[in-house]
Amino acid sequence: MRSLFGLLSLAVFAGLTLTGFDATSAVVASGFAFSSIDWEGGDNIGGFTSEAFLGLHHEVDSWPTLKENPSSDTELVTLEGDYTMREGKNFIRIYVTPRTFGMEAENQGEIDGKSFVQKGEFFYPGGREEAIALARKLNNARGILIGIDPNTGKRVQMGSREFPCHFSPKLNFGNEPTSRRGLTVEFEADNFMPAMLYPGAIPLDEGEVPGVGGE
Repeated sequence: MRSLFGLLSLAVFAGLTLTGFDATSAVVASGFAFSSIDWEGGDNIGGFTSEAFLGLHHEVDSWPTLKENPSSDTELVTLEGDYTMREGKNFIRIYVTPRTFGMEAENQGEIDGKSFVQKGEFFYPGGREEAIALARKLNNARGILIGIDPNTGKRVQMGSREFPCHFSPKLNFGNEPTSRRGLTVEFEADNFMPAMLYPGAIPLDEGEVPGVGGE
């Protein structure tokens, strides 16, 4: 019986080889091999820096993309290329109150159908015209949000072309002198990745923020 099974296995392998199937290429196609990782300590401050970059989905002309055949962990999660915007459009830079800009990527779905939901918020202080206007613009809007990792300076992107961020702005004028007066913007995006790194340039109305190194 074992001999028969062995002959059948050889026959199947030979047939696959003749049809051009390569077992080694199948392994490579599924992605590069995982490598060991370690923690050596170092800076690990939570949250993002006190500025956010936000672009609206319908104002983007061309999008950065993930590498088709990544060969490292960095390439697996890093976008290639730069954002370009439609005529007269750009990302905006938003000051955010320190300790208010954060994101967590929760796992969601059932077995064999899991993904991530990127959820977070940031706070813009005050109730002046720009806060009221931003709340109106972001209501029912979808787009891309970029935060700066304070430990590395790398740009972490929430949302994507396929799975943009959806925003829920809430403006609070407070009811006493000690109330925090300002705009809280909650965001949420489904994705197959917990986050992506975007090292490219950020186009702003006042000028482009240059790209940074991906490594």
